[in-house]
Amino acid sequence: MARRTARLSVGVMVVGVAVLGSRPAVAAPRSTVGAPLSATFSPGAGSRAVSLVTPDPIVSRLGGGPATMPLTIVVGEAGVSGAAAGWAVTVQASDFLDAAGDRVSSAALVDGDNTVTQSGGGGAAVAVSDPGPLDQPQTVLTDKGEDPDRLYTGSFTDSARLVLSPPSGTKNGVYTSVLTVTLLT
Repeated sequence: MARRTARLSVGVMVVGVAVLGSRPAVAAPRSTVGAPLSATFSPGAGSRAVSLVTPDPIVSRLGGGPATMPLTIVVGEAGVSGAAAGWAVTVQASDFLDAAGDRVSSAALVDGDNTVTQSGGGGAAVAVSDPGPLDQPQTVLTDKGEDPDRLYTGSFTDSARLVLSPPSGTKNGVYTSVLTVTLLT
């Protein structure tokens, strides 16, 4: 008989669990807690750089007048702190040399008709319309008005026209030069 009683007790416990499991749960009182958040944005977290320079080859017929070609310079900002004093882009070319060592001064190359488009970024970008001969660094683009306590992301596209006027006495040939584009911050 003791065994039978044990079986009944286990059966009652199982039934008791089944009955309790089918009852609706009692809702606990609701409480809300606000937790303060803090975010620190530090200067110098991003980048500002010349991201694209696309000069086309210059083709000139001696005696045919100046040769022109388009030039595009893109500066990108990516989560960078504003430059309080502004920033600028300069362009300079080395002298043109052919395989025989004949030289055409880079003063014969000028940058002109600059325009700038700005997408996002900080400050106000301004293109220098006719900076002059490229035998020395010429500023082609400036940006002023950025707040050093703010972060900026955007792009600045400078579109220009390079004009090469070969001087009298220039020999036929293929001449090369290096165009150096510098971001000054």
